[in-house]
Amino acid sequence: MAELKHLFVDTSYVLGIYNKDDQFHEQCVGAMPVAQNAQALFTTDAILMEIGNAFSAIGRRVQGSQIIRGFLSSPQVNVEHLTPGYFERSLQLYEQRPDKQWGMVDCFSFVIMEELSLEAALSTDHHFVQAGYKILPI
Repeated sequence: MAELKHLFVDTSYVLGIYNKDDQFHEQCVGAMPVAQNAQALFTTDAILMEIGNAFSAIGRRVQGSQIIRGFLSSPQVNVEHLTPGYFERSLQLYEQRPDKQWGMVDCFSFVIMEELSLEAALSTDHHFVQAGYKILPI
């Protein structure tokens, strides 16, 4: 999968890198060269908000802000924004899959991946696999 040049970046991958207690920490850190060598990375403003939420504790906000600003300023990263059209498509997917535990942010991620013809995500979330995508580092 190292040949994949366009990858989606999920919250779980970022948290796996920064949380040394995360069960996937080593795998996430190990996948960093794949991310760094990708031609382009894609994420959403909803993912960045989840990262901010995860780092919202007092004493961690500076690091959370630095991570988010790093995504926003990187020429390698494309941040897709939640528009009314994307929201409606995400809600439709959410409604169409009552058999899954996909959250709205998951559904938005899947809509963006479909829109951009992305095949793989940097993620540890099995929901991406359920939706038909490859995940790295697992």
